[in-house]
Parts: sequence; structure tokens; C-alpha cells
Amino acid sequence: MADSNTPESLVASEPIRKRKRRSGIACRRCHRLKIKCSGGVPCQRCQNAKETSLCEYPSREARVTISASYLDQLRSGRGDLERGETVRDVAHVNSAEVSMAPESRAPSQAPHIDADIRNPIHEPGRIFQLDQASQQQFVGESTCLAFGDRILRCLNPHSATPTPLHLDQQYVQSPVFARQQHDVTGCKLPERIRANLLVRVALRFIGQDYHFFLHHDFLQQLERAYDSRETPQYDSVWACKFFAVLALGEMYSTSIPAVKSDRHCSVPGTDYFLTAVGLLQDLFEEPSVAQIEVLLLFCFYSNALGRVKSAHMYSGMAVRHATCLGLHRSTSASTCLSPIEREHRIRLWWTVYVFDRSTCSKLGQPLTIQDSDIDVEMPSSDGIAVNDPSKLGDPDILIAHISLSQITGLIMSDIYKPPSKSSSGKFVQHVRAILQKLRTWDAHLPVGLRWKPEGGVRRSVASLQLHFNQCIILTTRPILLYVLKVKNPFNPADASTRPISDTTRSLADSCISAARTSNSILSQLFVDNSLATCGYFDAHHLFASTLVLIISAITSPNSGDSDAVQTAFQLLMVMRDNGNIAAGQYFSRLVQIQWSVSRLYSRTTPAIETSAPSNEEPAAMGTHLTPSNPPPPGTLGLDNYDWSNFFMPNSFYPSYDGEEPETMTADPLDNPLLQAFLDHTDASREDNPSLSIEEMGYVLQQFQTSSS
Repeated sequence: MADSNTPESLVASEPIRKRKRRSGIACRRCHRLKIKCSGGVPCQRCQNAKETSLCEYPSREARVTISASYLDQLRSGRGDLERGETVRDVAHVNSAEVSMAPESRAPSQAPHIDADIRNPIHEPGRIFQLDQASQQQFVGESTCLAFGDRILRCLNPHSATPTPLHLDQQYVQSPVFARQQHDVTGCKLPERIRANLLVRVALRFIGQDYHFFLHHDFLQQLERAYDSRETPQYDSVWACKFFAVLALGEMYSTSIPAVKSDRHCSVPGTDYFLTAVGLLQDLFEEPSVAQIEVLLLFCFYSNALGRVKSAHMYSGMAVRHATCLGLHRSTSASTCLSPIEREHRIRLWWTVYVFDRSTCSKLGQPLTIQDSDIDVEMPSSDGIAVNDPSKLGDPDILIAHISLSQITGLIMSDIYKPPSKSSSGKFVQHVRAILQKLRTWDAHLPVGLRWKPEGGVRRSVASLQLHFNQCIILTTRPILLYVLKVKNPFNPADASTRPISDTTRSLADSCISAARTSNSILSQLFVDNSLATCGYFDAHHLFASTLVLIISAITSPNSGDSDAVQTAFQLLMVMRDNGNIAAGQYFSRLVQIQWSVSRLYSRTTPAIETSAPSNEEPAAMGTHLTPSNPPPPGTLGLDNYDWSNFFMPNSFYPSYDGEEPETMTADPLDNPLLQAFLDHTDASREDNPSLSIEEMGYVLQQFQTSSS
């Protein structure tokens, strides 16, 4: 019998040569013909047959021999890896077929590990400890200090009262680090009656929505400060907070004058605030609850000064101070705080949280802290005596703001985050999920916190409803932007218009409805003399809603939206003339948009006269235009401009209804099509009554350009 490793003679006349070792694997052609293969690429037989293109070799894997018992374990799901046992003698590689490295031929072993290990840092521990001044400080579990405490508790687990660890921090101290510009002795307090009035005004406007400090303690300290004016009995932190409160009180107590000629008047309360700035200290190594209170007040008033980035910085520092004190963590295990102190810290933290979400969304900035890092309790009045003079107010309105701020965080992280592969194609699902949460929030809102169109509600309720409407606007205005692109009246006449789905229309309508409601609320506040003429947030909500109403007026003109936009212009002018810097900036921006629209209209419809002057020849319909700049802010021609000419007349739209929308104050989410969209649980694109592929594609490309 011939040797299996000796190739068969190919040609009789071929000279005798040294015999080659036969290949261990045949090419596909030789295997199919059942002939011996010499190996190589191409092999000798394929080369002789001139079939070199067919000379291919199949890939092969190593053959592993395992025991039958181990195979049964794998089949029954009781493998050694699942039980954490060591695998022994499970792999025997056939060395005659595959040559492997010595370390690869060794039997593989799975590491043995205890399956019942639990993270010990999740066991109850002391995350709050006392510093040198016996002030409670937070100690994170990743610190070596907390690990050292864990070691002591591990060595002596049966100790009923473990030795308290004090944070004996040592660091270089110098007044220069505080960067305090003025001393309290050089600050002149205003007259007592005036100070009390301004404080009461501030507490009325902002003390009901948010929790800045304990009112009773603050007023007591105020009395002591005036009783000891010759020898001040207050520190710089309290004095800084006091002057910041005075600034807010003066800002909200300013009445609306008839006419103002000076456009560069300062914001009411600026002098008080500058005094507070001179007393502000950088107490980074000594964070305190009082310092957090100061930073929140600075954040609030900085917005009124138009210093929105400074407000963002102050809120960020407040978050850092609060987390250093552990305000974001549960204090249920803490025993050194009274019920009032504990609840004060809880409400103060959530006010910090609301301000952080607010400033981040208005500047389009990333969130400072994630919800997964927070486990502190929600505000509550449980455990607080009714007759306690320091009794806190009803927490319902603060809880409502907290819930909306949590939704705002989802809006920023899901709607306005940078695009990524993981979020591709999920925009519609994110919109649905957020609107579902907003609908749930609205359904569970207490009756006393609901806005009534006929008026007669608290100012704090109006602010809450404006916050709710702004969340709807932020969520849906990217889709409204798509509708504007499709229904743009200045598109070329021969441009094809793709159809818009009913669900897309309902989402855009919810955005418009929320804007109409906000405009109606702000108008009613003006009538009730409750509009914050010099405040930042009313001006911001007015600007945000007006932008949406402008889109509605362009795509589907109606007299209701036309009147609403003109009302917004008038309110912003009044606020601007009373020193509201934000209102002045928003007014100028709206003027730019108005001027651009009127210029586009005058050029695309030359037969219709407009009040926008132009010496140029009218352009053809659809020509790309660069509108001229509007008059400089403050000019007489700008203020005397007829805002009724902002919109195109009836002849420009054959379907112009000329009627006021019936949904001016309706629930923005009360739409049958929208309800069907929100009730739909299947997120698949095929069965989803949502945006079309083209619609979703445009929105995904454009929604990030929409600023907050």
C-alpha cells in the first residue's frame, strides 16, 4: 500500500525528483474530485488543469475533545462557570491536526469568585461627619477618609456607639482667598421701615415659589441687626444675603411709569446688589448652608441684570457647595439635625436643583448633576410642629417645580444632546416619553395650583403654569421648525411641498397652544398688576412664546396670533423702558425678525404696499434675499412702527380665516390625535403613528439649532 504522504506520479515522463510531503488539507477542487492534493496555492493538479482560480482552501478550526459529562453540564445550563467552580481537563487539543503554542495547549481555567459578594460601601454608613466647627459635612464613599472609617467599623463591628470622626482639615488660610472687597462695618443699612418693606416684597414674589432661607430666622436677625447698628452683631455672609434680598425687593416693588426717555436707566436694586457683591466671599474650603442661600439669591438677581452666564456660574457653585455638604443625599440617618434644619436643607437642595436645571436649559448647557446621583427625600411638612414659629410653608408648589425640573433635565439630555449612534432614530420616542410625563404631571397637579383663564389666582400659580408651558415648547418646537420649513410662504413657487402627517400637525399645534396660553397668562398678569416688569423670567417666557406665535402667524395666519404677537411687543417695550435688560434684548431680536419678514413679503408681493421702505426693485417670487438691517434700537421710527403690518394681509393667503383661535387658553396636550400618539406604547417605526421618515430626518438634523 502506498504511503499516504507520497504524492501520486503526475506525468510518466517527468524526471524523478525528491518527494514532497503531502498537504494535510485538500483544496476545494481536489476534495470535490476526490483526488489527492499536493498543497500550495495553486496546487499542482489545479495548475496542470489550468483551474488556478478554483484553487481555494476551506478555513478550519481546532478540534477540541471534551468529556461527555461536561457536555451534559453545558446542555443543562449547569456549567462550571455558572457555579464558580474550577474547570479541570476540559480541553484536549489534537496536536496532530493543529500546531498550537505551549500556553494555548494548557487546560483553560476560569477564575473562582464568590457569587454572594455584596458591595460593602452600600451598607449603612456615616456619610455625614463633623468638622472643626461642629458643622455637618458630607464625606463621599470614594474618599480615603470614608474608607478609613469603614476599616474601624470592620475591626469593631459590635460597637454600639462608634467613635465619631471629626474632619480635622488643615489648609493654608488667608483673607486673600475669600476675596472680600468690603467689610460689614463700612456698609450703611437702609432705614428700618424701608428695609422691612423691601424684604416683604421679595418674600412675596420669590419666597412662595422657591425656598431660599428660613424666613423667621432671617427676620429675627434683621431685627437684631438694627438694634445693634452701632456695633454690628452680624457676619459678612448674613449682610451679603440681606443686601441681595433688598435688591430683589426693590426690583419687584417698582411701579410702571408712564413714559421714560432715558433708555440706559439701571435695574432697580442694582446699588444694593453691588454692595452685596462687595461682601461676597469665596468660602470654598468652608462651605455652609448660609453661603448656598447667598449664591441662589445672586443667581436670581444676576438674570435681571442680563448677566445670565454669571447666573449660571452662581447656580453651579451652589450645586458644588450643596454636594460638599451632602444636601443631595438622604439625611434619614442623621441625628444631629432638628426636623426644621433637616427640612430646610432638603428644600434648599431642591431649590438649587431647580435653578441648575433652569440656567442650564436657558443657556443650552449640560446638566451639572444627574438624577442618579441624588437620593435625598422630597420636601414634606411631616414631623414639623404646627405651632413652631419657624414652620415652613406648604411644599406642594416647590414639589411641582421639582417635577418639571426633572422633566427639563430629560428634555436637555434626550432632545438637545449631541447626536450619537445610540440615540439615532429615537427622537420621536423621546418626544413621546417626555410629553407623557408632562401629561402625567398635569393630571396629578392639585386643584389649587391650576391656572384659571378668568384670573384671580396667585402669582406663584401663574409662574408654575409658565414653567409647564415652557417644557412643552422646548420639547415640540423642533417639530414646529420642520413645519415652518415645509409651509414657508417664501419658498419658490414651483417648489414641491411634501405632505405633513396628522401626528406631526398635532405636535406642532401643542407647541403653538402652549405659547398661546403663556401669552394669555402674561397679558392677564399685566392687567392684574402682577407682571414682574423688571424680572427676567417673565421676559424670557414672553420671548419664547412669541417666537412660536410668529411661526404660527406665518404658516397659518389668524387674527388671534396677530394680536398676541402685537401684545407681546407692547409688553416687552414697557418692560424695556422700565430697565428690564433682558426685555430690551428680546425686543431687539423680535424687531430683527419682524423687519426680515416684512422685507421678504414686500419683495415677493410687490403689488401690495407695505410700510417697510425700499428703493430696490422687487425681486421675483422665491429669490434668495438678504433683508436689510432694521433701524438701530432706540430710534423714534422703530418705536412708532405699526406692528399690525408684521403679518401678511388676507390676500396673501386664500385660506386666511381672520378668526381668533378657539384654543387660546386650552390644554396644550388636549388633542385627540396627540392623545393617540401619547397612548401608543409600541415604539417601532413601522407601526408607530408618528413622523414620516422624511419628517424625522429633517428634525434630527435641525432640532439642535433651536436654542432654549
